[in-house]
Amino acid sequence: MSASPETALVNGAPTSIWQSVKRTLRGKCPNCGNGKIWKSYIKQVDNCNSCQADLGKLRADDGPAWLTILLVGHIWAPLLVIVTRYQFPMWLLFPSLLLGATLSCLAILPISKAIFLGAIWKTQAGDHPEEWTP
Repeated sequence: MSASPETALVNGAPTSIWQSVKRTLRGKCPNCGNGKIWKSYIKQVDNCNSCQADLGKLRADDGPAWLTILLVGHIWAPLLVIVTRYQFPMWLLFPSLLLGATLSCLAILPISKAIFLGAIWKTQAGDHPEEWTP
């Protein structure tokens, strides 16, 4: 049974976007800061096990992927330019860069999603504004 947004936002609600984002970055509920937010790698739980906040309705959509690509691109593009100036064997260079970029994406994606979920929770941005209290 999920709590309605009126009851979910009453106790322990974050006072700022940054507080909500910090809670999600720690893997906790953006509302109470106690319950876990992740069911698996980047799939959030439907309801907080502590305050029963309805976290399943939070939809970050393409935002985390966009932020991840932006960050990884800015990290790896200069590195790619520097590394290609030297005469490394291509059989070593390409797999190494591909593996490094892939691991970077996998490491940054959950952080990006946590940032978006925290911001979406605090700003109450969603597909169903009639469910939120002003």
